[in-house]
Amino acid sequence: MRTILVRFLILLVGLTGCCSAFAENPAIGPGLAVPDMEQIAPGVYVKQLAPDVWVDTFIGKAEGAPYPANGLLLVSGDSSVLVDPGWAPEQTKALLAFAKERLGRPVKKAVITHWHEDRAAGIAVLRAEEIETIALDLTAEALAKKSRPVPEHLFTRAQLPYSDPMGFEIFYPGPGHTADNIVVYLPKQKILDGGCFLKSANVTGLGNLEDADLVAWPKSLQNLAERYPEAKVVIPGHGPIAGDPIGATRVLLRAAGKK
Repeated sequence: MRTILVRFLILLVGLTGCCSAFAENPAIGPGLAVPDMEQIAPGVYVKQLAPDVWVDTFIGKAEGAPYPANGLLLVSGDSSVLVDPGWAPEQTKALLAFAKERLGRPVKKAVITHWHEDRAAGIAVLRAEEIETIALDLTAEALAKKSRPVPEHLFTRAQLPYSDPMGFEIFYPGPGHTADNIVVYLPKQKILDGGCFLKSANVTGLGNLEDADLVAWPKSLQNLAERYPEAKVVIPGHGPIAGDPIGATRVLLRAAGKK
């Protein structure tokens, strides 16, 4: 355990002014998605998970301390798809530059998995770059109420699941972390990005519940489990890719008194 913690703290050295806060509040920061991630910009880390698939972790703040969140980059043909663009516009720009300059596959589409800042803060950057932004209509409604930029390509719940020619599927399991949370599945690689709907096996709580539907979440979770039983890699919204995030989320919901 000590070795893992030391390695994680070393990975965070590039974060100006953040490392000490993380060290003082280890329970706040759930950790990077996978070990040995490469830092490509302040607070932005990447690592290849599978052919044509990269996981990224971007660092924001929760309760004043560093808080990592995970996203995904899928290379498809001569372009790529970005799932959740980061906590801040600068992080979005870094991920776009990585796809274009390092991978030679500029981002063509971006999926926003729900309306919270750790998922939607980069929408203005994406739209300025004329990148197609995809989300649920509920996500756009929530963002509009906050006078924040909204995605352009919207699906209703009735229109999902949706399979995109670029090699990903969007599914709405039902309310959970938020009313609008969607997930992204890569059928070729059998990788499921659960966003904040799914929790890492390495965390001990359900996280931010301000907009959660704890009553509906267990049924929504079952919908997800039945939809993707063949998933080999499951990416939680925060924290390491470890264990069984679907099972871990179920355990946390039961601990909260939800079956």
